[in-house]
Amino acid sequence: MTFLLLLLTGLIPFNASCEYTGGQAGKGATLTAFGCVTAGNTALDASGNMQILMAAYDEAGQFLWTDSFYQGQSSEILAVQPWSGGLLFTGSWSDPSTGSNALAYAVSPDCQKIWSYSLELDGLDRFTTAAQGSDGTIVCAGRTNSFGAGGCDVLMVALDQSGTELWRKVYGTPGEEAAYHISACSDGGYVLACQAMSWGPGLGDYWIIRTDNAGDTLWTGTYGGPEFEYPWRVEQCGDNFYVAGNTLSYGAGSYDWWILKLDSSGNMIWDTAWGFKNTDNCMALTVRNGEAVVGGASESVLNQFEATIVVFDEEGTSTEEWYYEPAMIRSIETLENNGFLVGGVLYGSDSDLWAMCTDSLGNSPELGISYDVPSPGITLLGNPVSMSVEIRVLDDSSTITISDISGRIAATVQVSSETSILDVSNLPAGIYSVLSSNGGVTRMAVLR
Repeated sequence: MTFLLLLLTGLIPFNASCEYTGGQAGKGATLTAFGCVTAGNTALDASGNMQILMAAYDEAGQFLWTDSFYQGQSSEILAVQPWSGGLLFTGSWSDPSTGSNALAYAVSPDCQKIWSYSLELDGLDRFTTAAQGSDGTIVCAGRTNSFGAGGCDVLMVALDQSGTELWRKVYGTPGEEAAYHISACSDGGYVLACQAMSWGPGLGDYWIIRTDNAGDTLWTGTYGGPEFEYPWRVEQCGDNFYVAGNTLSYGAGSYDWWILKLDSSGNMIWDTAWGFKNTDNCMALTVRNGEAVVGGASESVLNQFEATIVVFDEEGTSTEEWYYEPAMIRSIETLENNGFLVGGVLYGSDSDLWAMCTDSLGNSPELGISYDVPSPGITLLGNPVSMSVEIRVLDDSSTITISDISGRIAATVQVSSETSILDVSNLPAGIYSVLSSNGGVTRMAVLR
């Protein structure tokens, strides 16, 4: 019920960052049943061991809670994305005895661990991305040098919804290859954005792999100039594909964005380079109404990086350009109201996890556009909570109903004054809706 409401109404534009101990490397944001989660990595001890950090916000961008976790001695993620059971983090974990192991870590809609999967081999392995196919299969992709043709090869592992391995594939040559992104296709197959480092026309090239639902190759395509190209994202659009990444071979100078449109067989329809003479990084892509919406950071003034979104129409022409605060966009999702949810890292004295929601015109509070958030009718003093919480009723209600994220009523409480103490000691950990009898509503996170 809560998730359906979110999809129908959309998020209210907001701009939020998570200030946490030390600097953080934000990897992206994604929708949840209660709003959104932005996630990344942070070092929390003197040895520099890395932990995975996530921060949760409601649909108005109000902070709910933050949490960190790790596997082995040190863990990092490179992406967070939704799946039918909740959220999925992909990256790697390590300890002195095992080296680097590819990691997939699944949590429920209220961000409680369900399962984790790791590939514990002899080499350096990691997952950089994951997607869920139309049959429910979860496919993780990245790189491995534990097996394959030699050097680093593209790694692809399929899991069922319990995290049990179904099959694994490698693609590559005796040289160096790696996968940066995977998307599910409408026919049940997948498309991967990979890089080939030791063959092709340049020093590093876009290598796009199209597979069926069993991971068997349908076609591949290699694209690039004489220098380095990095393909960070690929998305299907009808019968075609958009690819977005960085190039040193084309553009105004240093790294620029390089956007491709491919047909259903991998033939290039058009390509376009975008950017300034300084370093411009492109790391995010979504499709809206047949157009490519690309995100990253641009450096129009030396050493001044701005989070940037550019819309390219179906012919490859940039039609909208939006510039935000000093930040890097690492993910972008199209919302039901044609706005965007972006995630990444906010630059400052420390780097912080960052999430921003815009309207359909790219406006957000960062651009000076303010949005009135409706009064909730009730507020919680201290959220997240553990055993009890002080609740203030602002709309003269006499009854408070607490529901879990599926809409099931967990408790009903009578209140006789504006301020009451709410006992939550019997509630399992999770995200709840707190609803007053006169229609006020807010979110509550219970942690154990």
